[in-house]
Amino acid sequence: MVLKGRMIQFILCIGLSFFWFANVFATTDFYVSVGTAEARYSESIGRQNADMTGTEQSLSVRNLNSIGSIDIGLDVGTLKLDGASKADQADFDGNYINFISGVSFSLYPSWIEYYLDIGYRLGLGKLKVQRFQSTYTFNAQMSESSFNELDNKRIHGIIFKAGIKLIASAGYLIGANYESKGKLVDQSSLLMRPRVHSSNSVTFSLGYRFGGNNVASSTSTPSGSKNYNDPCRLFGACN
Repeated sequence: MVLKGRMIQFILCIGLSFFWFANVFATTDFYVSVGTAEARYSESIGRQNADMTGTEQSLSVRNLNSIGSIDIGLDVGTLKLDGASKADQADFDGNYINFISGVSFSLYPSWIEYYLDIGYRLGLGKLKVQRFQSTYTFNAQMSESSFNELDNKRIHGIIFKAGIKLIASAGYLIGANYESKGKLVDQSSLLMRPRVHSSNSVTFSLGYRFGGNNVASSTSTPSGSKNYNDPCRLFGACN
């Protein structure tokens, strides 16, 4: 199921990429991002809480000024997290697609760009929770474990992104990104009531910009004789 989900995401990504590249006047960023992620695991029955950490990887396409000054983008990625409390070991593995809209702007210098985005995430995730319990007998302490698995649960919700990009004259770009994901899993209807929430990530990007001007162009001095401080040439008064 995970392999099938990744294949669907890959096909969607390629299809939308061709759609954006079809616009010959468009400026499009294509980049890969890799970094770290964190979230909070909790469940209300045993009052267990744990900090989860892991990795995030994504492939992104961003079309600049698609609708006026609004950029439109797409992220296809994977997210893996794990953490342990006193009694629980929690592991999360998800695959997602982010639909993004936002704005990009430059201050100074022009080859440094900033962006602010809002988007919506769709995907599938798997949460595994293993609980360790101890019981006491007259002779010794015995350990028992129970295992719960939530497979292919929907991941959806609003996300916020912000970042900075450095654009080289040849079109190559590197960037740093911050993303707030909010809630990933909320199964309050189940017995253990597990939740994975307060999620965010920091990633670094490497990619290429197609189309448009990569950096601000410099103006050249027109060819011909110079007219500086020559009244004859300036006013044509010497003929």
